[in-house]
Amino acid sequence: MQSLIFAFSFMAALVAATPVGVDDLPPGRTVTSAEPVQAVGTITGTVTDAATGEPIAAVQILIDVLGIGVETNDDGLYTLQNVPDGRHTLTARRIGYERASAVITVMPGARAVQDFSLSQQVIALDAIVVTGVPGMTRRRAIGNAVGTLDGSAIANLAPVENVQQVLEGRTAGVNMMGSGVVGTAPRMRIRGSSTFSLSSNPLIYIDGVRSNSEEETGFGGGNNLGMRSALSSLDPEQIERIEVLKGPAAATLYGTEASRGVINIITKRGSPGETRLEVMVRQGANFTVNPSSRIAYDNYWRNPNTDEVSSLNVLDHWAGRRVFSVGHVQGYSGTLTGGSEDARYFFAATYSDETGILDYNYAKKLNLRTNIDTRLSDDLGLNLSMGYTTSDDRVPIDGFRSVVEGIQFGSPRWLPENRCEESPTPGCDTFDGFISGAPPARDRSLVNEQGLDRFTGGFTFNHSAFGWLSNRLTTGVDFTSEVNVQFRNFQENDTTVASLGSVAAKGFRNEERVTQLMTTTDFASTAEFDLTPEINSATSVGFQYYTRTRSFLDAGGSQFAGPGLSTVDATAVLGTPENNNIQDKSLGLYIQEALAFKDRLFLTGAVRIDNHSAFGTDIQWVTYPKASVSWVAIEESSSWLNQLRLRAAWGRSGEQPAAFSALRTWEAVTGPQSTSGVSPNTVGNPDLTAEVGEEIEVGFDTDLFDGRLGLQFTYYDKRTRDAILERDLPPSGGFTGQQFFNAGQINNRGLEAQLIGTVIEGTGFRWDVGYNLSWNSAEIQQLSGEPGDTSIIFNSWSSMEHRVGYAPNSWFGVDVVSGDIDPVTGRADNAMCSDGAGGVTPCFDASGATIAPRVFLGRAIAPWEMSLTSDFALGRRVNIHLLFTSELGHKRFDNTLRQRCRLYRVCRVNFFPEEADDVELMAAIQSGNAIIDAWVNDVGFVRMKEVSVSYVLPFWENRMTAQIAGRNLLLFTNWTAADPENMFLSGGRAFMQQNNMPLPQQIVTTIRFGI
Repeated sequence: MQSLIFAFSFMAALVAATPVGVDDLPPGRTVTSAEPVQAVGTITGTVTDAATGEPIAAVQILIDVLGIGVETNDDGLYTLQNVPDGRHTLTARRIGYERASAVITVMPGARAVQDFSLSQQVIALDAIVVTGVPGMTRRRAIGNAVGTLDGSAIANLAPVENVQQVLEGRTAGVNMMGSGVVGTAPRMRIRGSSTFSLSSNPLIYIDGVRSNSEEETGFGGGNNLGMRSALSSLDPEQIERIEVLKGPAAATLYGTEASRGVINIITKRGSPGETRLEVMVRQGANFTVNPSSRIAYDNYWRNPNTDEVSSLNVLDHWAGRRVFSVGHVQGYSGTLTGGSEDARYFFAATYSDETGILDYNYAKKLNLRTNIDTRLSDDLGLNLSMGYTTSDDRVPIDGFRSVVEGIQFGSPRWLPENRCEESPTPGCDTFDGFISGAPPARDRSLVNEQGLDRFTGGFTFNHSAFGWLSNRLTTGVDFTSEVNVQFRNFQENDTTVASLGSVAAKGFRNEERVTQLMTTTDFASTAEFDLTPEINSATSVGFQYYTRTRSFLDAGGSQFAGPGLSTVDATAVLGTPENNNIQDKSLGLYIQEALAFKDRLFLTGAVRIDNHSAFGTDIQWVTYPKASVSWVAIEESSSWLNQLRLRAAWGRSGEQPAAFSALRTWEAVTGPQSTSGVSPNTVGNPDLTAEVGEEIEVGFDTDLFDGRLGLQFTYYDKRTRDAILERDLPPSGGFTGQQFFNAGQINNRGLEAQLIGTVIEGTGFRWDVGYNLSWNSAEIQQLSGEPGDTSIIFNSWSSMEHRVGYAPNSWFGVDVVSGDIDPVTGRADNAMCSDGAGGVTPCFDASGATIAPRVFLGRAIAPWEMSLTSDFALGRRVNIHLLFTSELGHKRFDNTLRQRCRLYRVCRVNFFPEEADDVELMAAIQSGNAIIDAWVNDVGFVRMKEVSVSYVLPFWENRMTAQIAGRNLLLFTNWTAADPENMFLSGGRAFMQQNNMPLPQQIVTTIRFGI
């Protein structure tokens, strides 16, 4: 790893030291040199926002005819040198602003001044897009929706600490579900669920290099220890923008891994001018408001000796003693930018340290970045990008056996005076209200740490020839190294020993080392020329070759001989070590033709052929075609309609399972008399093929009322064929475990709308709003796991199914609709349930057995997602930002309620049935696990996700901004558990909530200043 970083650093130094010509930069920063001339001058000026008067950075200042240009710095200043004398049309453009032009005369050896005042534009058709196309193109030429997020603007407004927070609430159709534990990351789904068993994560690119997109690293959710996503290692402070493709129609050119979408992260680059230092300092706190009502419950217990019923709220009982605390949040970053028209540089370093509401839950991270852009010759440019992350996280248990479980299932039974009377054994007085399996001392004693090192780096060569041919080659690596440790030392604490038992209290250590190396080679060549004065043609060919190598080594043992020991070889019982090395490869070739008519009508057609090593050597190449049309129907200003673009796209892309899924494998074992042998490992499936997603999307973009209102609308229809399902194998077949097979077809239809507008714009005041709305209707159209299959039940209580005619991951169960409650026994009498056909049927037979059919109760993934942003500019110094997010129309399994009322029986209705008024709840309690209707509940919510107030200080010459911001401060929901955005992370129970940590509230202050 050190040699790899040294090699890249050495090459970067060589590039930075090369005295060369004008640079050739990535999209949004492209500059090419003019032919040498003798009589030249200079143009300088400042670009400001027309509404606020604030300087605007990263504005392109261009003389298109000459092909020369430059960008404004952070103070909105620019200097364009070596401009031939004469009259020129100078253009200023930036994403989110209307283009402005001015005619200026340049005199030999003189300096001309031209300032620009730009008005914000909600729909920017000339914005450059790089994702999903062979090179780069303007948004107006693309027939599919591309979500674009301005990383700098978001980081300046909101307290975002990872990429998921940047995406959340700002991109229609992107769904997040996760945990309130610091250092963990949410599961992400784009446009609903379109697979049975494969990962829902989109592809991740960083500056054109494919990167680790695993949604789970570390020991992971299978042990209820939270998920760490590779995406979380990135730093929003170093991101310029993010482009999001949401489905096959947009992602065809990425082939057999792109059906779930693509997220392309483009980091910041340098800008010409003097060296500039930008500094950020952040301080804040994580906390939870009134945890006694959010996490704890009044739980009941009947004393068998006195027959008296008493109640206990564990957190109220522990008032004044530490369970939850205020966690410190801190962050520091510095960026150094500058350069000349010959070479530009961007250096950045960010350190963050965050502690959760448990003081042993923390995440520490250091991000370093070096980006250099230069020119090797008149027709060859080079862009270098290098990013390094090192992090250290400690994540507590979230769910089963967590401290939250100890709180939520605690009761008077576990108070010393009651427990020792009921069961006078050693340790009976140690739990003090917490359930015995999860007191705070037990949770604190478990160390679950991850040390992560990640390097992502690459080169992009841009070459032009003949005036019509452009070539781009990107090559790079993404290297991730994890050291994951689960450790509990020899316990001497009485509470922990009593909770664990004498054997488990001797401790254990599991350690695994995982490395993953991904390589990218991506080449594209485009020939562009005019067929006629009105028709332009761009023909592109390219290939992409990716490799991924994953190495895994782990060892473990249990039962230390005594205190002070911590290594695996110090344990008495050694586990079986594991070691493997897996590699898979993907190769794709494509050709694309794009025609433009009068710069208003754009037609694009492409085809890609692809292969992936997961399917073995016999599979044929898979073909992925695409076609799109974009028509700028109206672009001239009118009284109310300023521009209108109609678009449509159709395409295919795929998704492959894990390496070796198609192949039968064997593992080495020790045979009789220590001889070598093999044993069945995975059965494989030689008939396995890629999931293929085929999608059509249509939509429009429009600007209204002189750019004060913008509307983007998209309808999509996606069909996933050969959807892959993982099923358990019968032991009689000789192979254990699971097998992937192509199980069926899933259809996703939906709508996405984005409304952006200026409500008020006046002297010293501006109010901007944004509204995102998405709706998704997923439906399984075919199941073919076995002949005649129409339903597959797959979780512990047979409550979640894949069933034809319904969305994947839907809840099914007996639905209680009416009945009476016996005030003495609390049993549901005359209980009637839905018969699934619009009528009712008895829930129970005469013996009390549940006989009603299982019917649809709801879907697990929200069909409706909404977000609202509201931004106020008060003069030139004060900005107020608000973000509300909402998800509606879905349900989740509240296993906390189930365990309290049915398993542990500590709910009030268990002791006072005469007060019961919920027949659904009482029927569920008396049915065992046959009725789950009471546990599957509405999880819709509205949350104030972000709020911030920023102030530009008047006494700092180089601009200083102070900000105070809050996160997750308000929540409106009827959900019955701790937090509607929580999700249990263990195995197939992903859409359940059980004793999860709620999302913490956060208050942070941030200072930014330039030197």
